[in-house]
Amino acid sequence: MALKGKRYYGEDQSSFFELSEKTLNLHGKKLQTTYITNKNGHDALLFQGILDWKSKTDLFTLVKTSNPEFYEPFGFELVIASNVYNMASSIVPEFKVDGIVLDPKSQDLLNIYQTFTQHFTGFFERNIEHFDSMKKNNKDIQFVGFSENKKVIGYLRYQKHSSHVEILEACYDKSGTLLRMISYVSRGVSRIVLHTSSAEHLQKLFIGVKPQRLPFIMARVNDKALFERLYHIKIISAYSAFNAFGKPLFNRDYE
Repeated sequence: MALKGKRYYGEDQSSFFELSEKTLNLHGKKLQTTYITNKNGHDALLFQGILDWKSKTDLFTLVKTSNPEFYEPFGFELVIASNVYNMASSIVPEFKVDGIVLDPKSQDLLNIYQTFTQHFTGFFERNIEHFDSMKKNNKDIQFVGFSENKKVIGYLRYQKHSSHVEILEACYDKSGTLLRMISYVSRGVSRIVLHTSSAEHLQKLFIGVKPQRLPFIMARVNDKALFERLYHIKIISAYSAFNAFGKPLFNRDYE
Protein backbone atom coordinates (compact mmCIF):
# COMPACT_ATOMS: atom_id res chain seq x y z
CA MET A 1 0.00 0.00 0.00
CA ALA A 2 1.61 3.25 -1.19
CA LEU A 3 0.59 6.73 -0.04
CA LYS A 4 0.59 9.79 -2.32
CA GLY A 5 -1.15 12.72 -0.69
CA LYS A 6 -4.58 11.46 0.38
CA ARG A 7 -4.48 8.62 -2.14
CA TYR A 8 -3.62 5.03 -1.28
CA TYR A 9 -2.50 2.87 -4.17
CA GLY A 10 -2.23 -0.88 -4.65
CA GLU A 11 0.91 -2.58 -5.88
CA ASP A 12 0.12 -2.10 -9.57
CA GLN A 13 -0.76 1.61 -9.05
CA SER A 14 -3.90 1.19 -11.17
CA SER A 15 -6.37 1.27 -8.25
CA PHE A 16 -6.52 3.80 -5.47
CA PHE A 17 -8.76 5.10 -2.71
CA GLU A 18 -8.87 8.60 -1.25
CA LEU A 19 -9.12 9.01 2.51
CA SER A 20 -10.37 12.10 4.35
CA GLU A 21 -10.45 12.58 8.09
CA LYS A 22 -13.82 14.05 9.06
CA THR A 23 -15.92 14.73 12.13
CA LEU A 24 -19.22 12.89 12.00
CA ASN A 25 -22.14 14.37 13.92
CA LEU A 26 -24.24 11.36 14.90
CA HIS A 27 -27.05 11.58 17.44
CA GLY A 28 -25.57 14.70 19.01
CA LYS A 29 -22.05 13.33 19.45
CA LYS A 30 -19.04 14.30 17.34
CA LEU A 31 -16.93 11.35 16.24
CA GLN A 32 -13.65 11.37 14.34
CA THR A 33 -13.95 9.06 11.36
CA THR A 34 -12.35 8.20 8.05
CA TYR A 35 -14.31 8.83 4.86
CA ILE A 36 -13.19 6.73 1.90
CA THR A 37 -13.97 7.43 -1.73
CA ASN A 38 -13.04 5.04 -4.51
CA LYS A 39 -11.53 6.88 -7.46
CA ASN A 40 -10.27 4.15 -9.75
CA GLY A 41 -10.91 0.42 -9.83
CA HIS A 42 -11.78 -1.94 -6.99
CA ASP A 43 -8.81 -3.58 -5.32
CA ALA A 44 -10.09 -5.83 -2.51
CA LEU A 45 -6.63 -6.48 -1.07
CA LEU A 46 -5.84 -2.76 -0.94
CA PHE A 47 -9.18 -1.95 0.66
CA GLN A 48 -8.76 -4.68 3.28
CA GLY A 49 -5.39 -3.21 4.23
CA ILE A 50 -6.91 0.26 4.65
CA LEU A 51 -9.78 -1.17 6.66
CA ASP A 52 -7.49 -3.16 8.98
CA TRP A 53 -5.53 0.01 9.69
CA LYS A 54 -8.40 2.46 10.22
CA SER A 55 -10.64 0.08 12.17
CA LYS A 56 -8.11 0.18 15.01
CA THR A 57 -8.61 3.92 15.54
CA ASP A 58 -12.12 4.75 14.30
CA LEU A 59 -15.49 3.74 15.75
CA PHE A 60 -16.93 3.91 12.22
CA THR A 61 -15.49 3.62 8.75
CA LEU A 62 -17.54 5.31 6.01
CA VAL A 63 -17.39 4.96 2.24
CA LYS A 64 -19.08 6.93 -0.49
CA THR A 65 -20.12 4.58 -3.24
CA SER A 66 -22.58 3.78 -5.99
CA ASN A 67 -21.42 0.15 -5.90
CA PRO A 68 -22.60 -1.38 -2.58
CA GLU A 69 -21.85 -4.93 -3.75
CA PHE A 70 -18.09 -4.38 -3.46
CA TYR A 71 -18.25 -3.25 0.18
CA GLU A 72 -20.91 -5.58 1.58
CA PRO A 73 -18.50 -8.53 2.03
CA PHE A 74 -16.38 -6.26 4.26
CA GLY A 75 -19.30 -5.72 6.63
CA PHE A 76 -20.56 -2.40 5.26
CA GLU A 77 -24.23 -1.46 5.10
CA LEU A 78 -26.00 1.32 3.28
CA VAL A 79 -26.83 4.02 5.83
CA ILE A 80 -27.49 7.12 3.72
CA ALA A 81 -29.23 7.21 0.34
CA SER A 82 -30.01 10.04 -2.06
CA ASN A 83 -33.26 10.96 -3.71
CA VAL A 84 -32.56 12.14 -7.26
CA TYR A 85 -35.25 14.14 -9.04
CA ASN A 86 -34.73 14.27 -12.83
CA MET A 87 -37.26 16.66 -14.27
CA ALA A 88 -37.99 19.23 -16.94
CA SER A 89 -37.09 22.78 -15.89
CA SER A 90 -40.55 23.91 -17.02
CA ILE A 91 -42.04 22.21 -13.96
CA VAL A 92 -40.50 24.86 -11.68
CA PRO A 93 -42.39 28.18 -11.38
CA GLU A 94 -40.58 31.28 -12.62
CA PHE A 95 -39.63 33.91 -10.05
CA LYS A 96 -37.96 37.29 -10.21
CA VAL A 97 -34.30 37.40 -9.24
CA ASP A 98 -35.03 39.53 -6.17
CA GLY A 99 -33.17 38.01 -3.23
CA ILE A 100 -30.78 35.89 -5.29
CA VAL A 101 -27.18 36.09 -4.03
CA LEU A 102 -24.38 35.09 -6.38
CA ASP A 103 -21.37 33.37 -4.80
CA PRO A 104 -22.43 33.75 -1.14
CA LYS A 105 -19.73 34.27 1.48
CA SER A 106 -18.35 31.14 3.13
CA GLN A 107 -19.53 32.41 6.53
CA ASP A 108 -23.10 32.64 5.23
CA LEU A 109 -22.86 29.16 3.71
CA LEU A 110 -21.61 27.78 7.02
CA ASN A 111 -24.41 29.47 8.99
CA ILE A 112 -27.04 28.03 6.65
CA TYR A 113 -25.49 24.56 6.74
CA GLN A 114 -25.38 24.53 10.53
CA THR A 115 -28.99 25.71 10.79
CA PHE A 116 -30.25 23.21 8.21
CA THR A 117 -28.44 20.21 9.71
CA GLN A 118 -29.95 20.85 13.15
CA HIS A 119 -32.94 18.90 11.79
CA PHE A 120 -30.79 15.88 10.85
CA THR A 121 -28.11 13.48 11.98
CA GLY A 122 -25.31 11.63 10.17
CA PHE A 123 -23.73 14.74 8.66
CA PHE A 124 -20.12 15.92 8.71
CA GLU A 125 -19.09 19.01 10.63
CA ARG A 126 -17.88 21.87 8.43
CA ASN A 127 -16.08 25.18 8.94
CA ILE A 128 -15.35 28.28 6.85
CA GLU A 129 -12.19 26.68 5.47
CA HIS A 130 -14.23 23.76 4.17
CA PHE A 131 -16.44 26.05 2.09
CA ASP A 132 -13.43 28.08 0.96
CA SER A 133 -11.83 24.85 -0.23
CA MET A 134 -14.96 23.72 -2.11
CA LYS A 135 -15.04 27.03 -3.98
CA LYS A 136 -11.33 26.99 -4.79
CA ASN A 137 -10.75 23.35 -5.72
CA ASN A 138 -13.56 22.79 -8.20
CA LYS A 139 -14.23 25.71 -10.51
CA ASP A 140 -17.10 23.85 -12.21
CA ILE A 141 -19.10 23.85 -8.98
CA GLN A 142 -20.98 27.05 -8.16
CA PHE A 143 -22.95 28.38 -5.20
CA VAL A 144 -26.04 30.55 -5.25
CA GLY A 145 -27.94 31.81 -2.24
CA PHE A 146 -31.23 33.46 -1.38
CA SER A 147 -31.54 36.45 0.94
CA GLU A 148 -34.53 37.71 2.90
CA ASN A 149 -34.46 40.78 5.11
CA LYS A 150 -30.73 41.14 4.33
CA LYS A 151 -29.98 37.64 5.66
CA VAL A 152 -28.92 34.73 3.44
CA ILE A 153 -31.28 31.87 4.34
CA GLY A 154 -30.58 29.19 1.72
CA TYR A 155 -28.01 28.01 -0.79
CA LEU A 156 -27.56 25.57 -3.65
CA ARG A 157 -24.30 23.92 -4.69
CA TYR A 158 -24.66 23.12 -8.38
CA GLN A 159 -23.00 22.43 -11.70
CA LYS A 160 -24.24 23.56 -15.11
CA HIS A 161 -23.99 21.18 -18.05
CA SER A 162 -24.85 21.82 -21.69
CA SER A 163 -28.51 20.91 -21.43
CA HIS A 164 -29.19 20.50 -17.72
CA VAL A 165 -28.22 21.77 -14.29
CA GLU A 166 -27.22 19.34 -11.54
CA ILE A 167 -27.94 20.46 -7.98
CA LEU A 168 -25.63 18.53 -5.67
CA GLU A 169 -26.65 20.07 -2.36
CA ALA A 170 -29.53 22.21 -1.15
CA CYS A 171 -29.81 23.79 2.29
CA TYR A 172 -32.80 26.03 2.95
CA ASP A 173 -35.32 27.19 5.53
CA LYS A 174 -38.54 26.45 3.63
CA SER A 175 -39.75 25.08 0.30
CA GLY A 176 -40.35 28.55 -1.15
CA THR A 177 -36.67 29.41 -0.71
CA LEU A 178 -35.69 26.17 -2.43
CA LEU A 179 -37.99 26.82 -5.39
CA ARG A 180 -36.69 30.36 -5.89
CA MET A 181 -33.10 29.16 -6.04
CA ILE A 182 -33.92 26.26 -8.35
CA SER A 183 -35.83 28.64 -10.61
CA TYR A 184 -32.76 30.84 -10.93
CA VAL A 185 -30.18 28.12 -11.68
CA SER A 186 -32.47 26.34 -14.16
CA ARG A 187 -32.65 29.31 -16.52
CA GLY A 188 -31.43 28.41 -19.99
CA VAL A 189 -31.44 24.63 -19.49
CA SER A 190 -34.10 22.07 -20.32
CA ARG A 191 -33.71 19.73 -17.35
CA ILE A 192 -32.89 19.74 -13.64
CA VAL A 193 -31.23 16.93 -11.72
CA LEU A 194 -31.72 17.55 -8.00
CA HIS A 195 -29.94 15.45 -5.35
CA THR A 196 -31.45 15.51 -1.87
CA SER A 197 -31.48 13.31 1.19
CA SER A 198 -34.02 10.50 1.19
CA ALA A 199 -35.65 12.19 4.20
CA GLU A 200 -36.69 15.25 2.17
CA HIS A 201 -40.01 14.44 0.54
CA LEU A 202 -40.37 16.99 -2.25
CA GLN A 203 -42.95 15.21 -4.37
CA LYS A 204 -45.52 17.84 -3.40
CA LEU A 205 -43.32 20.49 -4.98
CA PHE A 206 -42.70 18.54 -8.18
CA ILE A 207 -46.03 16.94 -9.03
CA GLY A 208 -45.72 13.76 -11.08
CA VAL A 209 -41.94 13.44 -10.59
CA LYS A 210 -40.90 10.26 -8.81
CA PRO A 211 -37.38 10.40 -7.33
CA GLN A 212 -34.84 7.67 -7.93
CA ARG A 213 -33.30 6.36 -4.72
CA LEU A 214 -29.56 5.82 -5.07
CA PRO A 215 -26.92 4.58 -2.61
CA PHE A 216 -24.64 7.29 -1.23
CA ILE A 217 -22.81 6.36 2.00
CA MET A 218 -22.12 2.95 3.53
CA ALA A 219 -20.76 2.39 7.01
CA ARG A 220 -19.19 -0.28 9.15
CA VAL A 221 -19.16 -0.28 12.95
CA ASN A 222 -15.62 -1.20 14.00
CA ASP A 223 -16.38 -1.48 17.71
CA LYS A 224 -20.00 -2.41 18.45
CA ALA A 225 -19.47 -2.66 22.22
CA LEU A 226 -17.96 0.84 22.36
CA PHE A 227 -20.87 2.29 20.39
CA GLU A 228 -23.37 0.69 22.76
CA ARG A 229 -21.55 2.07 25.82
CA LEU A 230 -21.29 5.52 24.24
CA TYR A 231 -24.97 5.78 23.31
CA HIS A 232 -26.49 3.48 25.96
CA ILE A 233 -28.37 1.49 23.34
CA LYS A 234 -28.12 -1.95 21.76
CA ILE A 235 -27.55 -2.19 18.02
CA ILE A 236 -27.41 -4.95 15.44
CA SER A 237 -25.42 -3.25 12.71
CA ALA A 238 -24.36 0.07 11.16
CA TYR A 239 -27.86 0.62 9.79
CA SER A 240 -29.42 0.30 13.23
CA ALA A 241 -26.68 2.53 14.70
CA PHE A 242 -27.44 5.36 12.29
CA ASN A 243 -31.19 4.99 12.74
CA ALA A 244 -31.10 4.35 16.49
CA PHE A 245 -32.98 7.47 17.57
CA GLY A 246 -35.27 8.04 14.60
CA LYS A 247 -33.84 11.39 13.48
CA PRO A 248 -33.65 11.79 9.67
CA LEU A 249 -30.26 11.40 8.01
CA PHE A 250 -28.52 13.98 5.84
CA ASN A 251 -25.10 13.98 4.21
CA ARG A 252 -24.05 15.57 0.90
CA ASP A 253 -20.25 15.27 1.15
CA TYR A 254 -18.83 13.82 -2.06
CA GLU A 255 -15.21 13.64 -0.92
